[in-house]
Amino acid sequence: MELRQVSPDDWQLYRLVRRRALDEDPQAFTSTLAQWSGKGDTEQRWRSLLEKQHVLNLIAMLDGRPVGTASGIPGDGPSSKTIVAMWVAPEARGKGIARELIAAVESWAGNGGASTVRLSVMSDNTSAIGFYEKLGFAFDAVAQRLRSNDARRELAMTKPIGRRD
Repeated sequence: MELRQVSPDDWQLYRLVRRRALDEDPQAFTSTLAQWSGKGDTEQRWRSLLEKQHVLNLIAMLDGRPVGTASGIPGDGPSSKTIVAMWVAPEARGKGIARELIAAVESWAGNGGASTVRLSVMSDNTSAIGFYEKLGFAFDAVAQRLRSNDARRELAMTKPIGRRD
């Protein structure tokens, strides 16, 4: 397994894995495949997403194929970063890929001066919740919200990390 930090020049690879995630596990994301298809599916839009400053975009490769993704973005303040777009393909689950993606984002966050990382998970995604709890994430009651397109709750989980500055 290889983790690759993607740049705007990798837009097609990122597009491939992100669209697959939205197609195969739409219930896990607030974005939809429809939002990233049709007129919204342009090279410039994908490049712009990958050009954002102070963001880490990763793709997990297994046997030369993209099988996972995670991104780190600025959090609510300078000591916090947020993990978004976390996904691992069904055929690659159970191989430690999600753990490696999260560890890479945590390292990036810590190197950037953060002391916590946060992520959101749908309240009915019990397997993901259990996995995140094993990694040291705990519920953050302050940042729970209803998802805009249905009545399910999106739960925030936070984990302290060691600062590396």
